[in-house]
Amino acid sequence: MLFTFTNHKLGFATNNAAPQMTLDTSGNVGIGESASIDARLHVNSGTDNATLFLESTDGDTNLGMADNAGSCRLLQAGGTLKFRVGGNANAFGTGDAEALIIRSDGDVEIPSDSGRLQLGVSQDLQIYHDGSHSYINEAGTGSLILASNGTGIWFQKDVSSSENLAIFRTDGACELNYDAVKKFETTSWGVNVTGIVQCDEFKL
Repeated sequence: MLFTFTNHKLGFATNNAAPQMTLDTSGNVGIGESASIDARLHVNSGTDNATLFLESTDGDTNLGMADNAGSCRLLQAGGTLKFRVGGNANAFGTGDAEALIIRSDGDVEIPSDSGRLQLGVSQDLQIYHDGSHSYINEAGTGSLILASNGTGIWFQKDVSSSENLAIFRTDGACELNYDAVKKFETTSWGVNVTGIVQCDEFKL
């Protein structure tokens, strides 16, 4: 056992240098920090930006955090970063589930049908998938505004087919389509309708 007889810090160094690692009287450990150790482990790399490096020669690297109510984990595997939450209290890597994934190609996933991307102080804007349908929901008291500073806003059937459902062009015509065929279009002089217009009442 290595200890001090008096109420003093215990320092460790090499090459007769200043302390490189310090154990203070509260039991906190400082690496590169001895004057003010602010946590159980305080690492100060000084001017070197490589502060902490965690490496595993296996398939993934894990960093866990836990308290008496639950736990979460940060996992790196093959360049993909995974956030796992809802784990067991005071435990490492048990009971948790993936809540957010940032893949090595830059794609971001919320891999749960109960998960939602919520934005704003009151989580007013919600983007989610419920297992059957996808939603963009303004859950607050404001409006949901779609804006474009480009050529316009396109609503399409799917990305692969590029079949347009509706087009709203910036400072230009807007059109509604039926099965990829344009049926209604606004113009500078009014509207243009292709097909039959059916209505209950018509007044000029």
